[in-house]
Amino acid sequence: EQNKPLMGNITPDDALEKLNKFEFNMKKSQLDQENLIKAKDALGLDVGASDNAISGCLDEVAGLTEVWEAVSKPFDSLTELKDTLWATAVMRKVRKTLDDILIEMRSLPNRIRQYDAYTALHDKVKSYLSGHSTLSDMKTDALKERHWKIILQKLNIHVAFSELTIGMLWDNDLLERKKDMAEVLSIAQGEMAIEVFLNEVRDRWMKQELNLVLYQNRVRLIRGWDDLFTALDDHTGGLILMRSSPYYRAVREFQEDGNLWEDRLTKLRAAFDAWIDVQRRWVYLEGIFFGSADIKNQLPAEWSRFKSVDGEFITLMRRISSRPYAMEALNIENLQRTLERLSNLMTVIQKALGTYLEKQRSDFSRFYFLGDDDLLEIIGNSSEPGKVLPHLGKMFASISTCNSVPCEEEGVLTKFEAMLSKDGEKVRLDSPITVTSKMNVKDWLKQLESGMHTTLAKLLNSAVSDVQSTKSSTTSLEGKAEFVNWAESYPAQVMILASLVNWSMSMDAALRMDNSKDEL
Repeated sequence: EQNKPLMGNITPDDALEKLNKFEFNMKKSQLDQENLIKAKDALGLDVGASDNAISGCLDEVAGLTEVWEAVSKPFDSLTELKDTLWATAVMRKVRKTLDDILIEMRSLPNRIRQYDAYTALHDKVKSYLSGHSTLSDMKTDALKERHWKIILQKLNIHVAFSELTIGMLWDNDLLERKKDMAEVLSIAQGEMAIEVFLNEVRDRWMKQELNLVLYQNRVRLIRGWDDLFTALDDHTGGLILMRSSPYYRAVREFQEDGNLWEDRLTKLRAAFDAWIDVQRRWVYLEGIFFGSADIKNQLPAEWSRFKSVDGEFITLMRRISSRPYAMEALNIENLQRTLERLSNLMTVIQKALGTYLEKQRSDFSRFYFLGDDDLLEIIGNSSEPGKVLPHLGKMFASISTCNSVPCEEEGVLTKFEAMLSKDGEKVRLDSPITVTSKMNVKDWLKQLESGMHTTLAKLLNSAVSDVQSTKSSTTSLEGKAEFVNWAESYPAQVMILASLVNWSMSMDAALRMDNSKDEL
């Protein structure tokens, strides 16, 4: 009953084949009936009433044949679509083909559309269209071979993925298993997110170039450390956080890649932490030792140590410059140990340098007003007094610089004859300070300090004596003019102090007199 060509559960070819057989048998029966009637008539027998049942059946078969022939083309199109391999299927084209089949079927005459053969095929196409979103969701890169094994197992499909067709999915109730498919798809998308992150980490660090800049025409140094450390911390944190995901624990490849890159990035971070410290120390010490011959002479042991450090560091930087990739650092043998050793050596050098600077400060206390860099620059330029002058303002509150005069004497670098304030006031030294090539910088700075004291003391003594010899009263024009001339002949600081001394002495003398009231 189910396989009769009246129903829509068989193929048009099968239906037409059965209808052809029915038609052949019926026509044969009709011919036999006609021959029988003729034989009865020839024998003079009663022919009886004519029976048109066979003619009616033939008309019905003709109608069914027309129906099945009409739906055979849409059915063939659907069959061709179902035979499409899933791996090569394009969902947009699948949807268009289904739409075209439906349009073609709706254009058939009404007499065709009344049969089950049409209705069954039409409803099947509509069901495929209504479930097309589910089919499209399955066409995603997130679904890997491991996921398709689960899907095919749930759908009871026993073929290789490469042989899977769209029809197999439709015929095995994919569209009715939306919940099961959604679960697999959710797992696949979660795993896809992890895979994308791992690929991002891999691509970033396999291609990450180091930003190098030429320093002092000697070597290329790494810069852009902040960006490197930010990326390292972000990716390392992401890898650690990823371990808590159920999707990560479900796939062995994720665990292997995650552990591998977590180990690599952790080692790289430790190496870069040591590297930036070594590079910073090297730049600092290189400027000190290579920038001043005096420092080399005064610290020969530290200079010898730094030459060794400098040679190793330059070799290391030239190697990384030849292949400036971040991951190349992990290929350098014993990199971490080498960087730690260089850092320890430079720590020893810096401690010795700090002890040396502290001794210099204890010898000349005004050096305490200077930072290490300024003090090193002064010591390193002891043979060039002109480069020391910009630092005078930090050591002496009121001295901005000193006025030097040319000197052609052998061994004499310069002579300082006057002190200048920040406001441009000039005070001549009582005795010019001669700076020779054999003098240490702190020696002539001590002379400057002593000369400042001596000069100001003599000027103050002279100013006090001169102000006392002026007219006692400044109420008259002559007294005022004399006082102004006196004030202008001395530095402002000395003039103010001399005025205060004179006032104090005058008040003391007035208070000692009998008529102190009048004197005051």
